[in-house]
Amino acid sequence: MKKVACIRFFACIIAAVVLCASTFAQTSSSAFSNLPESDAIAYFNLRRILSDVLPRVLPEKQLAEMKAGIDKLKQSAGVDLYNIDNAVLTMRVGKSASGSMAPEFLFIVRGSFNADALLSLMRIALKGKYQEEKYGSKTLTTLNMGEMFKSSDGKDNNPLPVKVSEVTVTALDGGTIAVGSLSYLKAGIDAQSGQGGIKPELTALATRDPNSLFSIAAIIPPGLLSGLLPKEMSGNDEMNKLISGIDQVYLSVGMESTDLTLLLTIRTGSEEHARTLTGLAQMGLHSLGGSTKDKNLKGLMEALQITTQGNEAQLRARIPQTVAAELVNSKPQPAASTPAKATTKKKPTQRRATGKRPVKKP
Repeated sequence: MKKVACIRFFACIIAAVVLCASTFAQTSSSAFSNLPESDAIAYFNLRRILSDVLPRVLPEKQLAEMKAGIDKLKQSAGVDLYNIDNAVLTMRVGKSASGSMAPEFLFIVRGSFNADALLSLMRIALKGKYQEEKYGSKTLTTLNMGEMFKSSDGKDNNPLPVKVSEVTVTALDGGTIAVGSLSYLKAGIDAQSGQGGIKPELTALATRDPNSLFSIAAIIPPGLLSGLLPKEMSGNDEMNKLISGIDQVYLSVGMESTDLTLLLTIRTGSEEHARTLTGLAQMGLHSLGGSTKDKNLKGLMEALQITTQGNEAQLRARIPQTVAAELVNSKPQPAASTPAKATTKKKPTQRRATGKRPVKKP
């Protein structure tokens, strides 16, 4: 019974971990090969994060708990996170039937594991609660997320932060698993044969820092950011102009020696636009730095450098290992409670004597 529970737990892990992008990737050129057309891609370097970064910034107790969790997953499901070579999360933005923006996600994990065996184990645990279809030489397995996480009393216990009704999973080869929406997964299979591949400019943007621990690269579709503005800001012409002029965004976190490095670039349509964004960011940082009392946060903001280079607004920082460790380990200070106002108790009112004597009855 315990074994079956472990298998079922692992089946959920495949969908949850992959869909939430909580596994990590290696930023190498092989990670970008044969990807479908995308508007944004994200990468994590698992090996360096586990071996170089976390042992330096996590306290001993949390580091021991993390290692114990990895060992437990390896023992119960036969999956070793250290064996994951790279993973890529891609996103494309289309339009739904109603005309609104509808993002689709695809997550591809490569490593030294047996992809076909893992998916077979998943299907055993699901006991037929899935649908299969062939697409070329690939077998696509569609999972009903409501059925997977339904409790015995019929309630939906789906723990995923993004509620989706279905996901489809397949083995692209012996060591590669892909998960996403059915249509986007088919596009990923087509890209394996050279049809409808990723834009070269997005690949170039994503490989800007090949040594990054984590990076996100995005080419912004026209009108996307303006559509995300709150209602109270959507009618502001200046705000719409600033947002709609952003073409590309790149974020990378890396490590040099013992310092963490941060790079954020926002590419705009003109140098004037880039200077405007830079100036607004500098004023906001100055205002925030003057109001904060947290020494770690203040040190982090002092390390930030905001500059303009051509039509790009750039933010850079070198964060010492000690500062990063203190930021990770520090606990948020509780807000100072305002002392309650002293309440004066009212003394019970005494009735004044009327001066009349009681009348004696005869």
